[in-house]
Amino acid sequence: SDYTFADEIGKFEPVNPKLNSLNASVKTAELVIGGNNSGDINLQCNIVGNPPLDATSALIACVGIEFLQQMDGQFYSLKSDNAMKIKEVY
Repeated sequence: SDYTFADEIGKFEPVNPKLNSLNASVKTAELVIGGNNSGDINLQCNIVGNPPLDATSALIACVGIEFLQQMDGQFYSLKSDNAMKIKEVY
């Protein structure tokens, strides 16, 4: 939701509190680099209640890639210095 400054409390408040901070996430199963990952990957994420967005609200979509290490059949996150950089934002 957009925010406006509320003088009476001295801070910013969401214009539409019902839509503010709604979120959802989805992820694939682990994919092996160089494995047989043929075909498209389709991720669908639904906001609970499927609320319509008004002019004071926006939807932000993000895609992340996490690299994992597999040891003894378990997947573990790599150290924090083994990450990707954001090259460009559209």
